[in-house]
Amino acid sequence: MAEYGYTTLFEPMPEGGFNVLVPAIPEICTYGETLEEGREIARDAIRCYLESALTTGEPIPGDVAEITTERVAVTIPEAASGMPPRLPALKPEQVVAALYSPVSTSITSEEAMLACSILVGPTFA
Repeated sequence: MAEYGYTTLFEPMPEGGFNVLVPAIPEICTYGETLEEGREIARDAIRCYLESALTTGEPIPGDVAEITTERVAVTIPEAASGMPPRLPALKPEQVVAALYSPVSTSITSEEAMLACSILVGPTFA
């Protein structure tokens, strides 16, 4: 029986609980309501990943050599609604209308797609 160890990051969330990341295995991103639960879920996720890799013949990743963390500051141009300034404030039904009939609206298809990705996430765009 082999033993594997991986650096695991536990990020405290403002609403409580912890986001759990394993940098050497980017597919593992999970959550625990407590640090202990996060550790247990991380162990289970790593175990499942490694068992699957061994079964399918995929390589077992090594741990990351070093983790560097730092705060990176950015400046955002003013935007009243939190959307990029070049986009008009849109209701979801306006975005859908723009996608299906861009000629009848005052926004372009590209703007509508960008608005969709902001409204419901990048998987929609």
